[in-house]
Amino acid sequence: MAIIAGVNIPDNQRLEIALTAIYSIGRTTSKKIVGDVGMGDTTRARDLTDEDLARVRSAVERTGLLIEGDLRRETQLNIRRLTCTPPQGPAGPRTANKDQRPNKAGTPTDSRRSEASCSSLGLITTRKRQ
Repeated sequence: MAIIAGVNIPDNQRLEIALTAIYSIGRTTSKKIVGDVGMGDTTRARDLTDEDLARVRSAVERTGLLIEGDLRRETQLNIRRLTCTPPQGPAGPRTANKDQRPNKAGTPTDSRRSEASCSSLGLITTRKRQ
């Protein structure tokens, strides 16, 4: 198996299809990469030489896309950032009555993530009042 961007590329597939095993590379991007490298449409991943693999790797890097781990990390940080931000409206934060819901014991709990857990991620900074 060939390894491109830290991913094992399936040997039995055409190169255009095999490149889609890399997270964030779809059919359109893989067609562009195969075209830039100058490979045929029917080239299988198992038929690639070391030189061909080096050309494909450099073409993937030249795309400038975030791929695999970098993209997954950025996506997770964006999700955490968006879920940790307390909702703000034109009148400020929501009142406690709308945010509270009863738990199994019947006592109200805050349905939003606590600021303490979000601040431990470094996503919320608290400001001191003057």
